[in-house]
Amino acid sequence: MSEPSERPDLGSVTPEDFQPAIGQTFEARPPAPGGPLPLVLAGIRRRTGPLGFREPFSLEFLGPRRPAYGQGMYRLSHPRLGDLEVLMVPAGVSDAGVSYEVSFG
Repeated sequence: MSEPSERPDLGSVTPEDFQPAIGQTFEARPPAPGGPLPLVLAGIRRRTGPLGFREPFSLEFLGPRRPAYGQGMYRLSHPRLGDLEVLMVPAGVSDAGVSYEVSFG
């Protein structure tokens, strides 16, 4: 993974890059007006993919019930991991808050 001042290469990040950040807070900033959304990395879901390609995986985040943001491109920031421009998708609502998913193929 790169230094926080650099933007990580989304094509080369792996689940191991994010593993130490489970339970830590990220900040998601929408492209349109709206404040930052604090998200806690709740888990990493690994999937199997074709041989010779990066292992597909998803980051699972939990945010507050309000405000709830829709699907879209967000700047996801973390003090150690830096900034990532990702597609974030709301995945569900529970008493704990709104869950969001960011997938890497």
